[in-house]
Amino acid sequence: MTERENLLLPVYAQISIQYADLHDRAGRMKAKDTIRMPLSWKNARRFFYWRLRRRLNEEQLLRHMAASSPKDLASRANNLKRLEAWTGLANFDTDDAKVAQWYEENRKSVQEKIEALKTETVAYDIAALMRSNKEGGLKGVAQVLGMLPVEEKEKVLQYLSSA
Repeated sequence: MTERENLLLPVYAQISIQYADLHDRAGRMKAKDTIRMPLSWKNARRFFYWRLRRRLNEEQLLRHMAASSPKDLASRANNLKRLEAWTGLANFDTDDAKVAQWYEENRKSVQEKIEALKTETVAYDIAALMRSNKEGGLKGVAQVLGMLPVEEKEKVLQYLSSA
């Protein structure tokens, strides 16, 4: 039996190497949707440079967005869709260089949009509190108004009367 195993060992080794090689080919990985597209070796460094640059910027923005969004609306997929809408780029999923450059060039406007998102979140949270316990919410608003300086209190009251 040992002699037969030693005889077949090279054949089985070749079969296992061929199987592993076929399993990890770019065509197979693309067919299984584990990669977007196969890379040529010549462009691999450029591809990974732009991919990393985009993902670093994107992850930072997504982290800020998650901290600024209501918890029930702050999913990664929702925030990615929001980023895609903000960029307006046609090839958002595939053109890493353009997306990375857009993130870097429009950092200030994106931060402003994230701040607006944070403002909407605070308004959403306060509205939810008021719906859940109107009396407690009104007491809280009264306490906040009592702590504000006169000028700010007048602005808040003007804003509330216009709403």
